[in-house]
Amino acid sequence: MFLITQHFGRMAAMVEENVPYNQEVFAKNAMLVQTLSRFPWEASIVPGTDSRDITLNSEVFMKPAEFKEVAQNFETQTAKLASVAQSGYFTGIKAHFGQVCKSCKACHTHFRSK
Repeated sequence: MFLITQHFGRMAAMVEENVPYNQEVFAKNAMLVQTLSRFPWEASIVPGTDSRDITLNSEVFMKPAEFKEVAQNFETQTAKLASVAQSGYFTGIKAHFGQVCKSCKACHTHFRSK
């Protein structure tokens, strides 16, 4: 998750116009987030991970099908963002970035420790 956050933050800075938009940099970060989104979630979801100093909560284990659905949506949205980022069409990129944000929030709302 740390790596996703780092690359996501670089894109957010451009979308929020805190730094100048750079199509090449944005597309590279979008592609990296897409790649990272496809890493096996099971690797970080093993018994006991909800009791350590991490952000997952126990809902991950109580609702695995729901977690998988939310994770799949994140993968889908990041793939769309990586695709549209190649176009350089900033308005479309901003719209798709918003969809990725929604997919992040859906997971954080239910499966992240407060």
